[in-house]
Amino acid sequence: MRRTFFLIGTLLVFAFLTGCKSPVVYIAGFEGPLYGDAVLWKNGVTQYLTDKTFRSQANSVFVSGKDVYVAGGGYNEEEIWVAKLWKNGKVQNLTNGTDETYATARSVFVVNKDVYVAGEVRRKDQISLSAVLWKNGNIKYLSDGKEHVAVNSIFVEGDDVYIAAQYDAFAALWKNDKLELLADTGVSRAYSVYAKGNDVYVAGMNHREAAVLWTNGVAQILPDRTKHTAYATSVFVSEKDVYVVGNENRGLGVWTVALWKNGIAQTLSDESKPMYVTSVFVYKNDVYMAGMINDTGAFSKNGVVQNLGNEPLRAIVNSIFVK
Repeated sequence: MRRTFFLIGTLLVFAFLTGCKSPVVYIAGFEGPLYGDAVLWKNGVTQYLTDKTFRSQANSVFVSGKDVYVAGGGYNEEEIWVAKLWKNGKVQNLTNGTDETYATARSVFVVNKDVYVAGEVRRKDQISLSAVLWKNGNIKYLSDGKEHVAVNSIFVEGDDVYIAAQYDAFAALWKNDKLELLADTGVSRAYSVYAKGNDVYVAGMNHREAAVLWTNGVAQILPDRTKHTAYATSVFVSEKDVYVVGNENRGLGVWTVALWKNGIAQTLSDESKPMYVTSVFVYKNDVYMAGMINDTGAFSKNGVVQNLGNEPLRAIVNSIFVK
């Protein structure tokens, strides 16, 4: 009987310990004196994705099961910037530089075993960039390169693929092959997209330099505490709550982080270390944000800020994923 009780007790302790594992925080970006080395930070520890022979950048991270995907780009031996996808640290070139003068992968999303990557390509016969979608390495052009395109974010919901971008001067959203302009006045930006059920959320900036959340194409201007320029960089939906992060200009080029929950500005617990925030992820009611403090990579959990890496190298942080 003692052995039975001991075994049951051991199993209960093991279940408790395994059930209480701390989440792993993955962050993609690049660092170095010239901002030239693609990096994946795992719980704040730096992991270089290249041998630093050629400059490179990591723009997006997504975790599916035990696999970690990072989308980005870097120079090849012919000094042409090519689109890259890293899976568990092993690189796959999505372009080879033979037919393109430039290509980069901006955002990655994985559903089951299908890997979707959104980015930009400029072919040798083009002046402007084309928006492209790679599915499992196969490329599909979404635009013809006649208008300027800047792709920022991808999200897959069911059978629909959403891509947030700037098309010409306007915030735009692709749903599969169909392009929708979210604004058609002045200059606007669409930085991030999140879809849940029938609702599609896009975070960005309108022509008045105000932070905006578009919900199913309808714009909501987010309150700006500083009354200066503001823009929203990332959106995340958890249960019924919609979280948006961005940056507000205090004036004289000084920026502060903004967090909106369901359209209401939140007070952060640690504003003594103002971050320039680029990405948000919500995990079990904890809000994680990634960005920079001055030129140093950083992330925060519920407003408490932590620097990335072992030394304050200059860094750009683009994406966060918590697993």
